[in-house]
Amino acid sequence: MMWSAQAKEHTLATNTLKGERIELKFYPNGLAIVLTRETAKPSGSSSPYPVLLIRNLAEHYDKTTYGAFVDVDPVHEKLSLRSLIDHSIVESFGGEGKACISARVYPTLTLDKGAHLYAFNNGIEGVRISQLSAWIMKKAHINGSKLGGSD
Repeated sequence: MMWSAQAKEHTLATNTLKGERIELKFYPNGLAIVLTRETAKPSGSSSPYPVLLIRNLAEHYDKTTYGAFVDVDPVHEKLSLRSLIDHSIVESFGGEGKACISARVYPTLTLDKGAHLYAFNNGIEGVRISQLSAWIMKKAHINGSKLGGSD
């Protein structure tokens, strides 16, 4: 799969700390996880900033996203990405586990009825996904009881 478009990185924040200028930049590629029909694909967004995570619209849950940046030269290195998605959390591990983006999600549809995973790139260079695998985990057995997952 290939994605390519003409765009540049976005400066999300600038600050001065101890005399040094710090810029938080996000290069326009990433992952959007759509867990409900209340949300749209990243390409449907009118925002100038790329989507990191799309969550449901429920207001009474903590929607804080925790994460880190991985410094990877995509021209010379491959970036590994593993995403774990269940009924309450999404975790994506990048760079062989060097960084993790974690967010609590509470989808209104169960995962087997409406979840989608979109990889996207709005950058100048094309991105090639060389391998993509997905699994559905079986229900956990804890003290003789089945919890979550599929049979």
